Amino acid sequence: MRAKKKELHLERKAQRKKQDPIAKNHVEVVGLVASATLSRDGILSRRVEVPIPGARESLDVECEKGEFSPLFRSLKVGQWICLQGAVRKRFWRTGANISSRSYIQLHSMKSISNRPPSTSKTR
Repeated sequence: MRAKKKELHLERKAQRKKQDPIAKNHVEVVGLVASATLSRDGILSRRVEVPIPGARESLDVECEKGEFSPLFRSLKVGQWICLQGAVRKRFWRTGANISSRSYIQLHSMKSISNRPPSTSKTR
């Protein structure tokens, strides 16, 4: 009986993996570098603007890996980049309030050349 339960459990687990291929925290963003590099506790951060029809969305990107630091620092404001990462949320307490912010944790990136400048408005 016990072996049958374990077999059923493993079968259900395998089915969930097959049925839920999009339940991964992975994003790919193509956008313009919108700010200079900021450094806090060894973590580099920047803002990236993503053009969307009629506007731009501004996202925070954090780089914790030393292998990307030189490239991340060398990016110029207005330069196009393609980055891949994961969405993260940070919480902190200020007095009686709890605050939070979302950001993209950088996993890989590359500079993109030959992109025309965007004329979208900033949101």
